[in-house]
Amino acid sequence: TGNLACNNFFGKLEQQKKQLRIAAMASTRKMCAPKVNDIEMMVSSTLSVWSTAKIINRNLILTGEKHTLIYHLK
Repeated sequence: TGNLACNNFFGKLEQQKKQLRIAAMASTRKMCAPKVNDIEMMVSSTLSVWSTAKIINRNLILTGEKHTLIYHLK
């Protein structure tokens, strides 16, 4: 489970070698502001396909077909 921007998602995490994805991903369907909705679409499209995962310093970097997501550990 996790948060896309204004909606929550859930699914099954799958991993193979240095790639991961959220299989059978589904989310809540709250109405989001247009710019927030754009971010949600980028995040969900990256998480739902096989993305290359790297950890560099305190960052998890997921590189998908169209977008790269960077999560920073505080």
